[in-house]
Amino acid sequence: AKFLFIKLKICTAQSACTSTINSGTTIVVTCPSGITTNALPLYSYSRDELEGITSIVINGPDENTRGPFTSIPPNICLLPNLQVRPYSSSFVCSNADVSIHILVYHISNNRITEVDPTNAVSQCLSHVITLDVSYNNISVFPSALIYYMSTLENLYFQH
Repeated sequence: AKFLFIKLKICTAQSACTSTINSGTTIVVTCPSGITTNALPLYSYSRDELEGITSIVINGPDENTRGPFTSIPPNICLLPNLQVRPYSSSFVCSNADVSIHILVYHISNNRITEVDPTNAVSQCLSHVITLDVSYNNISVFPSALIYYMSTLENLYFQH
């Protein structure tokens, strides 16, 4: 009997966004080129870890590449203690309530086609003053979302 041995070199390509928690308070999400998603990679963390996060940084492969999001991530509601930060997400949270009280939310220059397809984000964004969804692929903005944002003063929706 003859045996044929084949040596395979397996390349592990990154096919999804990954996340790490730095210093217990900052979650860094990194997404490779060509990835699209509608959720933050948060499900491997405990509730205590998620409650300890006060800032989020979302990195693409470079500054000229659109972000990975196809909708506002509904699981942003799992981060109840986010505070104001620059970049694609800026938040302020009330410690007295479980829901997030985001005052400014920038999610521009992504691949969003639907703002809130699951209607899960409406309560999380109920205290938004400024919402920037510019430079996405949105053709219709849901009026129900605006209805639930009674404090909304600025909506940036340019293409």
